[in-house]
Amino acid sequence: MDNKYKKEKRVTTIITNTVCGKKTQLCQNTINLDVDDIVLPTQILGSAIRNSHIEDSKIVDISNDFMLVNVTGEFEVHVWYEENDNTNVVKTYEQFSQDISIPVIEGVDYYSKKILPKLSRKPVSLGAMIINKCGCPTISIEVEYEIKIEITGEARLNVLCYLDEKECKCDNKKLDFCFDDDDDDHDD
Repeated sequence: MDNKYKKEKRVTTIITNTVCGKKTQLCQNTINLDVDDIVLPTQILGSAIRNSHIEDSKIVDISNDFMLVNVTGEFEVHVWYEENDNTNVVKTYEQFSQDISIPVIEGVDYYSKKILPKLSRKPVSLGAMIINKCGCPTISIEVEYEIKIEITGEARLNVLCYLDEKECKCDNKKLDFCFDDDDDDHDD
């Protein structure tokens, strides 16, 4: 079977954006909140974590097997506690920093890629307790959140294009794409 596109072949490069790597990681941090030296909390009544956001992300290290990305952010912590039959609230802004290891494809230049981090699960309190830290009453909270990272960048695809004989002679060259499964192109 004769194919009209077998007359002249050219390779065309298509540039497109693609996801080069991604990872979702569950993170847990313990936060210690100092309270007044005069106030001695007796019971934790509740806690809330609000206004969480990611501030920055950067590549820390690249090896043959993985890329280490550091993600930093902040959230607001509110804790209600009881002391001598009174209810008090302690509020603070806490920073977080997580190093996340992402598998890499060998030979790819990751410095030109774009890092897209997001909190796929907002921070929540797993529990709070009163501890004695160096003789001072401190409220300790266990926080859990999930970070999702995607690494995007340009990918170059080489596509074999066949030109029609009439189009090859013309000054106005138009590319006509054809994906041919015939093995006639291989030299034996």
